[in-house]
This record gives sequence, structure tokens and C-alpha cells, in this order.
Amino acid sequence: MQTDYQFLIDHKAKVEHVQVIQDGVVEFNTPFIGTKTKFCVFLKDKDNETLGGASGNVWPELKLLYLDFVHIAEPLRRLGYGRKLMQEVEEEARRLGCIAILLDTYSFQAEGFYTKLGFTRIGFLEKQFGNYDRIYMRKNLE
Repeated sequence: MQTDYQFLIDHKAKVEHVQVIQDGVVEFNTPFIGTKTKFCVFLKDKDNETLGGASGNVWPELKLLYLDFVHIAEPLRRLGYGRKLMQEVEEEARRLGCIAILLDTYSFQAEGFYTKLGFTRIGFLEKQFGNYDRIYMRKNLE
């Protein structure tokens, strides 16, 4: 191993330095899983303020949508906006040719909500954060 390299721990890393790491992983992964494109659906009010939405990535070659984040502002929860948001996500995923939507949630979050929408649990990590499990879910679109 060469000795003219050093490791540096940085808790305030610049975006461009982190991007080098992310780009390296993407470059390595691309021959195996293809390229991904960003995916977002927003819930906005009449003043164009964002009150929630869903974001993730689409892998066209795999025909998969992976949702990273789903959020509805607290005053709008339990009023049907979450269900409508997920319907919009599903419609767009189908339009893009996706055969499934993948996501993960925590045991203190929304597994019941996703189950009601047709998602099934495909795995979990027990007590990933303290007493909270991480739950992986999938909904087939075919």
C-alpha cells in the first residue's frame, strides 16, 4: 500500500467532495442496474408552496421505482392527501413502464398506510435504530 495517501474525516464535507463518492458508486453500479433518473411528485397549495410529496429514483432498465421519501404536512394528514399522492406516484410509475414500486419505512412510521395501498412487506431489519425496525415493502404494478 502506498504511503502518500491519507484518510481525512470531515463532518462538514463540501457537496462536490461527497459527489465524487456518489459518482464513483453510480459509475460502478451502472453496468449492473442501469442508470437512474430522479422522480418527484409534489403536493402544492394555491400559492405554489410545497406541502408534501414523494421523491426517489426510477431505474428504467429494471422497470423499478424506489421511493426514498414520502411526506404530507401535518395539518393535511388523515384527509386523503397521502392516498392521493401515492395514486399519483403509481400512475406515473406505470406511465414510465415500471413493474413495481419499492420503499422502506420504520416501525414508528407508516407500514399500515402502505399495506392498505397494496404494498407487502418483503423484509426488515430488526431494531435498526434503537427499538425501531426498518421495513422494506413492494407493490407490484402488473
